[in-house]
Amino acid sequence: MDDFEEWVRRNVRCCCCGRNIHGEIVIYRLDKEATWEFPAWSHDLLIFEPDRAVAIICRECAEAGRKPKYAVEWDGENVKYHPVEELRDLPPITPEYLREVERRLRHVFNPEEP
Repeated sequence: MDDFEEWVRRNVRCCCCGRNIHGEIVIYRLDKEATWEFPAWSHDLLIFEPDRAVAIICRECAEAGRKPKYAVEWDGENVKYHPVEELRDLPPITPEYLREVERRLRHVFNPEEP
């Protein structure tokens, strides 16, 4: 078993139902700002934007389509849960949004380009 999955099963509860996770671990990416270091996610083009929060949920909640109530943070020892509704919204990462970000980045690195 992977060390990461083993650690998560021992230390993290499902961010939807609050139960211990015994089966498959599902990492749910949120369009909410993560003000902490780990775990968080981003996209290669979003270098000037804040990282995004994640939730760890169980397969049962994922298959039922449940939305996480909490985002999770940990430092290797301590786990902290952040209510999703208290986190700052970030725009969804759509293809259109990425094209706009790429256009802005080109302008930052090459100011002469339109």
